Amino acid sequence: TEFTTTFYKCGDGISVSKKNDFIDFSQLKKIAQGNSADFFEYKNNKVIKLYKKDFSKDDVLKEFSNTLKINSLGLSAPKAFRVFFQDGMYAAIYEKIDGKTLSQIEDEKEKLNAILKSVELQKKISSIQTDDFESFKDFLLAQIKDKSNPENFETIRKIKHLPEGNRICHGNFQ
Repeated sequence: TEFTTTFYKCGDGISVSKKNDFIDFSQLKKIAQGNSADFFEYKNNKVIKLYKKDFSKDDVLKEFSNTLKINSLGLSAPKAFRVFFQDGMYAAIYEKIDGKTLSQIEDEKEKLNAILKSVELQKKISSIQTDDFESFKDFLLAQIKDKSNPENFETIRKIKHLPEGNRICHGNFQ
């Protein structure tokens, strides 16, 4: 039986698990496709992020947990509702936020305003100090599969020379 577990920040933390209803993804409208997941429109102004089969449980739970932490900090981000496993793939339900990507904006003035808004949001995000997240330097280094390959030495050197700190860094700021 497949269950959904929802985590709540309360004291040391609490989780509630409930049996999932089956979701027929073929009946949902695909609204976006990414490297790690496809996004589907869902009921009540929500989306389902359906991860690719090779995306690990640990990575799904880490991303979901990070979103819950971001939500608790009051930052502008979709609310995270639940994560589940169905038909051999992980999925998560998030709040749907309507908008355009920069590549979808054709008017140059509108695009410039969107870029400025993004800069202000990034400044707000990076101003927050917390020890609740993995070091971004450690994350970047973990992405390099063959650290003994001389072609990667310069990249590794640059990452290691990034400043130390405990500020939030969004690694996929689109």
